[in-house]
Amino acid sequence: GSPPSLMRVKAALEDFREVAAVDDATLVEMIRFDQVSVLFDTVGAAAFARPGIWRTRMAPIQILWAVPSRYDDLACYDYRLAPSADSTNMRLIDLGVPLRYPVPPAELMGRVAEVRALKVSRDTSDRDVRRLLAPHAGLLISDVALDIYMKILTAVPKATLAFVARSELNDPLVQRVLAAAAIHDCGDRVELIDPSDFLQSRSEIMLDADLILDSFPYGNLEMVTEALWIGSPVLTLKGNNPRSEAAAYLVKAAGFDELISDGIEDYYQDAIDFLENKADLKVVVEKMRNLHKSISSSLYQETAEVLANKIESLWGEWRSMNN
Repeated sequence: GSPPSLMRVKAALEDFREVAAVDDATLVEMIRFDQVSVLFDTVGAAAFARPGIWRTRMAPIQILWAVPSRYDDLACYDYRLAPSADSTNMRLIDLGVPLRYPVPPAELMGRVAEVRALKVSRDTSDRDVRRLLAPHAGLLISDVALDIYMKILTAVPKATLAFVARSELNDPLVQRVLAAAAIHDCGDRVELIDPSDFLQSRSEIMLDADLILDSFPYGNLEMVTEALWIGSPVLTLKGNNPRSEAAAYLVKAAGFDELISDGIEDYYQDAIDFLENKADLKVVVEKMRNLHKSISSSLYQETAEVLANKIESLWGEWRSMNN
């Protein structure tokens, strides 16, 4: 059956369409047939994004959500929902209220609570080994990022670094990881987690990491989102355009500026500082988990009301200009 979060969305709407199995051309026709006035792209950089459909102009007003999209062609959007402080050439919708930290799905948080209890019972916070995790697909890990990962590992002798990849020598990511580790002479501290094991124990593995290293120049938005959901520190790099700033934007919206590095050298040093200063890392973890305790749907009431009024205003302006 549907998860509780999806059931709540369905209950709040007059019409709800599930289109995961619908092809792009049919979806475009469905949206046009329904005469949608204002259309939001909330998928961002997720693996199931559909960049092509937005270029067909399905609705009079198309808005890119706060987290930037992976699409290179941003001209297909009329507005971007983001704070006015953001640097972009797109027209901004500044709500004047904070774009809050995403509410974790209840079903995920229930499982995370169980995992956290187990972790506390094991008391791993004071272990000597510092665990780093880079749970990204090979295409997301640039050569520059891989080199920085290895330099961080070299600088912290008691650290280990885990990648999600099959232990097969013909795997492209494994080949790159082994080659980089050989250059930095740290292969004995590199671990490979089988993708099927990671899928089954994702929350446990992420919570067991002392620090998750985001990919760059393009961050792993899905991984960063989940890390924030479950309260596992993730270090990301500040982007310089809508496509590369997605992960950092989400971390900033969550209130964790200390987990955003300004540049590659800062990223390297910030990772080392966190790994060598357990107290600083513990403060971040406690801050994350205290935030989770305070999260409730009421946090979003003001934002929702302001956004609803703004949409009505934009549609009114469009009608007055096109009638």
